[in-house]
Amino acid sequence: MSSRLIEVFVPDARRDQAEALLTDYPDLEAWYEPLFGQKLWIRIFVDQVNVEAIVDQFAQRFDEVEGFRLLILDVEATLPYLEIEAASASASLTDKLTPDIEDALDPRSTRVNRIEIYDQVAEGSQLSWVQIVMISRLNSIGPY
Repeated sequence: MSSRLIEVFVPDARRDQAEALLTDYPDLEAWYEPLFGQKLWIRIFVDQVNVEAIVDQFAQRFDEVEGFRLLILDVEATLPYLEIEAASASASLTDKLTPDIEDALDPRSTRVNRIEIYDQVAEGSQLSWVQIVMISRLNSIGPY
C-alpha cells in the first residue's frame, strides 16, 4: 500500500490541538519537533487511505491560524516495512497470485486525495513558451 509523509507546521502553543486530531488514527506514526520562533514541526507517516481525512481535519482546525502550513510528500520506500506490507510479503505464492477480490475492488486502495489531484491539474494547465511557439508556428503555416 502506498504511504505518504504529511508535514505540518503550526504554532507550538497548538500542539495539544494537533495531537488530539491524530487520536483517531492508531496506525500512523507521528513525530513532533519544536522549531525556532515558537513553531512546531509535525511529521505524520500514514497510508494513502487516511491522507485526505487527516488533511481535512488539520485544514478545518488550523486554516486561519498564522504560520500554518501542510505538505504532503510521497514516500517511495521505507524501512522497516509497514506491518501491512510485511504481512503481505510473508504470504504464500498462491495467496499472492489470487488476491482478495474485496481488497482489489476497494477504491480507497488506489485513490489519490483531492489535494494531489488539484496540484497535478494546476501543474498541467500552465502555459509554456514551447506551447506558445508551437501554436503561433501552426497558425503561420495556415490551413492544411
